[in-house]
Amino acid sequence: MGDQQTDQVSSGVETLIVELRDKGVNAGKYEAQQIIDDAKQHADAMLKQAKDEASKLVEDAQKEAEFIRASGAESLQLAFRDTLLKLKQQLLSQFSDNLKRMTQHELKDPDTLRKLVLEVASKTQKIEKNSVIMLPAHAEAVEDLRKSPEKLSGGPLIEMISEQTRGMLRDGIEFSVSENIKSGIKIISKDSKVEIQLDDSILSDILLEYLQPRFRALLDGVLS
Repeated sequence: MGDQQTDQVSSGVETLIVELRDKGVNAGKYEAQQIIDDAKQHADAMLKQAKDEASKLVEDAQKEAEFIRASGAESLQLAFRDTLLKLKQQLLSQFSDNLKRMTQHELKDPDTLRKLVLEVASKTQKIEKNSVIMLPAHAEAVEDLRKSPEKLSGGPLIEMISEQTRGMLRDGIEFSVSENIKSGIKIISKDSKVEIQLDDSILSDILLEYLQPRFRALLDGVLS
């Protein structure tokens, strides 16, 4: 009886050990699987976060690149526009300077001066009597006319001969010269003290007022 009980106890212990072992193994497997599942979830979360961060970095980089491209294009457009404006201004300034130099040069030409005097002479009805038409001192022909009106009949003053100038002299309009006049002519009324200056500066301003808008329109057509 004792041996039989001992065998039963021993068998029960072994059974208990087997059950505990199986439970332990099963529990270990469950925990291991749980750890694996948790690790996979954590890894998936980390992978998703990494993908999201990478996508955001790419998106930010694309936005920055687009901003830089747009800013660069806008800067280029502004620079191009500023360059065109400066070029137009330089060309307009050069045109103005060239016209002034040309006007100054032309008014030193005796033939141009003669034409200017004759043009004034043709408008004698607008010039008060008892007036003086003053010309530059370098105009020797006019100086001869002032000193010796009879020289109108020939010599270097032949270009100055016209019925208009003779009429001007008869109407009391005199010719004179002045060292202060560098170009063009000046009309002085002795009675009303009115002075009309027609020098290179004034004439070039008149020409610019007429020509500059046309030159600007030409530039706008070429440089637009």
